[in-house]
Amino acid sequence: MESPDPNHLMVARRILQLEAAALNGGAAGEAAASTGKKLRVRLGRVFSELGMDALLRRAVLLARGDYPFLPVFEGPESLDHFGAVLDGVGAAEAASAAEAVVGHAITLLARFIGDDLTMRAIGEVWPGAIPAETSGATHKEQV
Repeated sequence: MESPDPNHLMVARRILQLEAAALNGGAAGEAAASTGKKLRVRLGRVFSELGMDALLRRAVLLARGDYPFLPVFEGPESLDHFGAVLDGVGAAEAASAAEAVVGHAITLLARFIGDDLTMRAIGEVWPGAIPAETSGATHKEQV
């Protein structure tokens, strides 16, 4: 299974840390669910909320290769239960799975709209989530 871009994983980890802090130390499941909701709202303007739901379901499916306990989500409303799925496993495994899902989502977004726009959109939602070394393109466009 293809892995998310390492820089995107680093950004995903930081986003989840910021979300957990905003939730007063919330568990990985809560942080992941909150992250998904914020991504859907912010990027739903570009892709539509249904488009973002499809992208997030694909990110979960990609992460399933390493985290087989992740379910296959059928419809947009099922993503609302993502946090509960993570709450059902150990804290370290839940954190790793959440990071993988968010990392895959960022990588998918970057493939669709480019790294610069993806990082700019993430920076609007989570100021300080993008380290200086990843604020530009994390990889060159492939021709």
